[in-house]
Amino acid sequence: MAEQHGQEEDLVDIWRSLAEVEVRSGACAKALAWAGKALDASVAAGLSLGPACYTAALAQSTGGSFAAALRYAAYGERAGREEGDVLHRNRNLWMAGAVRLHTGDINGAVTAFALLDRT
Repeated sequence: MAEQHGQEEDLVDIWRSLAEVEVRSGACAKALAWAGKALDASVAAGLSLGPACYTAALAQSTGGSFAAALRYAAYGERAGREEGDVLHRNRNLWMAGAVRLHTGDINGAVTAFALLDRT
């Protein structure tokens, strides 16, 4: 129903939320699918990529690949910076730092965390 009548931005928010719930419940394949749907719709509708890239990075870090998670986090950080979206810039930086910690790149993690806006 929502897919037939919803605005793209609302649908993206729903799909992102579903992906985050699936991540937390351990349903990684479902999380990846929802995150992919949110990202594809964001691109197609010309929406900000910061939020969808954060969700894609989160889903990839739990059920995909750390390399893909880092790519999405980098895209999302750049989008947030260019659009003045501090919240999603910080979320994507945090994801980059967390993934770097998981992969043993302590210096990379420190660099990412140091860039977090503390305001």
